[in-house]
Amino acid sequence: MRPHVALGLVLVAFGLLGCLQSPLTSPRSDDSVPSPIATASPSFSPSLPSAVLPVPASSSDVSVFPSWAYEARLAGFSFYPDFSDADIQEKVDAAWAQNVSVMLVDTPMGWDYRSWENDAEFGKSAALVQRVVARAREKGMHVALYLTGLEVTGPAGIDPIQDHPDWIQVSADGRPVQFDDISSKQEHWLESGEVDAWLSPESSYRDFFLNRTRTLAPLVDALWIDTAYLQVGIGAHDDLWPSHDVATTTAFQAFSGRNPPSAPNWTSSDWKAWVTWRKKSVLRFLVDAHQAAKEANPDVLVFAENWNADSPLATGYAQDPTSVGLFLPTAPEISTVADRADLGEAGMTDATLEQWQAYAAMTVFSVSANRRAPTWVLTYGATPSDALRTAGVVLALGGQFYEAKGPSMLDDSVDEDFRRRLFSWASKESFWLSQRRVSKVALWYSPAARDFLDRNEAGFYEETTPFFTSYRQAARQLLRDHVPFDVVFDSQRLSDYDVVIVPDACLTPQEFGALQGMFRVVTGTIYDATCDARLTLESNVSIPEGLPGMPESVFYAQSADAAFLANVGSFVSIVVPVPASFVSARFSTPEVEIVLPVDEGVVVTPAFSGPAIVQWLELDDGKRSID
Repeated sequence: MRPHVALGLVLVAFGLLGCLQSPLTSPRSDDSVPSPIATASPSFSPSLPSAVLPVPASSSDVSVFPSWAYEARLAGFSFYPDFSDADIQEKVDAAWAQNVSVMLVDTPMGWDYRSWENDAEFGKSAALVQRVVARAREKGMHVALYLTGLEVTGPAGIDPIQDHPDWIQVSADGRPVQFDDISSKQEHWLESGEVDAWLSPESSYRDFFLNRTRTLAPLVDALWIDTAYLQVGIGAHDDLWPSHDVATTTAFQAFSGRNPPSAPNWTSSDWKAWVTWRKKSVLRFLVDAHQAAKEANPDVLVFAENWNADSPLATGYAQDPTSVGLFLPTAPEISTVADRADLGEAGMTDATLEQWQAYAAMTVFSVSANRRAPTWVLTYGATPSDALRTAGVVLALGGQFYEAKGPSMLDDSVDEDFRRRLFSWASKESFWLSQRRVSKVALWYSPAARDFLDRNEAGFYEETTPFFTSYRQAARQLLRDHVPFDVVFDSQRLSDYDVVIVPDACLTPQEFGALQGMFRVVTGTIYDATCDARLTLESNVSIPEGLPGMPESVFYAQSADAAFLANVGSFVSIVVPVPASFVSARFSTPEVEIVLPVDEGVVVTPAFSGPAIVQWLELDDGKRSID
């Protein structure tokens, strides 16, 4: 390693000292952390037919999340109403022994329509939740309750269409979005013969869901809302483009003065308005649920699970983490892109470097979309080896790790001893892992380009469409060069950064003007806000210089007082730059903790795999404790 690497990330084109030497905020020392929320708000018409979204708080008015949410070590557990107290205690004790700090609890409410819809059955599940929470809190653990959002499932014989015909999403060609022919090979959570129904956020189901939420919020520490989607494709049913139910059609007509279009036409203004409005409808549903929960329990946290991440999937499924994250945190399900561990395959066991870079890009995006709120990342391992590496990426890049073995998010681990050891280390290092990651480089992400350049044509996470390919190529270069970066979605926080990388983008006049005044690197094609007319936004700075000599298989992030590393390749030793004035650094992994001397501005780590922390230690007259 060359000695000058200690200078960190030098923005060579304009002589600014980069991320590793920038003035940074102090680590959190109190019991909670302020989380500024961006000021940009989705554009909503005052003629909205249902509750209008609140305006996000400005940076001077912070939303506070408790420290335990940033230090969460998550695992999922299912419980049944006929469980005895001993049955409940056994699962709670197991979670505690594995160093879990947040139990995601699922009950029949989460998988059986009858237990969710029927008042008597719902009451049994709510009473069960109370029993579980009481025992978990005795152990000092927190409880998040799993809720299904706009999907209900159940055994053959149930018929939500007959019970509540106005609840059901309706496809563009007029079919109700309710099926019983989806196999577990197509969707891992379903079986052939099981009924799967998708519900409209504009129907009377909205009030039903909000009332259920008000009942449950006082019982738990957090709610985890899954499947808040408009189901565009499931099993063999594709191109559904819901919802064309009466309530949604009426709401869209009131909002836009138009009828919902019956088929995709990506050059049509009617179609573009429909695609945009569908996301607003789902967002409004989630914001209303968040508000209802907070009214019932001001201390409860609400997370919206999202498995779109940075992909074009958000266009069809209509839940956009870039806008949801303005109002409540998303809980991203980050796919193991090498093999689908959620389908019981090998996860990231044999992942290529490009696939690891895609996984890391999704993690950075998800943490950034949450605007400094906690980011509870559900991902699926196959073995302790690949789970250690996925945990390394999530923890290094600022998320909180939900350990699970694919394909189930409940009652399974890649190895209970692995979970215990990983979470024991994460508990010991919770203060450092919960520090805010900081960077002086931003990667611009354009939701409009995702929607109207890529046009819902991508596969699961395939980099084949114009915007997604351009964006991922830029993210991959920053990861490869070890340049810490955030993803930004609007112009409100650009002043936090020294340089912004702009791939393909569709820009409003305000965004175009803000980027004109930035040091920037343009790597893609720029369009106006409609994604129709080409604009010229010239590049005027070079890509920031990274960390020379570090293996590409190591991902790097930075806080005020520590570096965070994730090694997804072979067992290697690396050289890490340390800011000036420090004479030693503490190196910590789940396997080792050691104090290393600083020599010419760097430390040389022992060989490691998975996650690692390098904490700066002060001079001899003011060393910090490493307890």
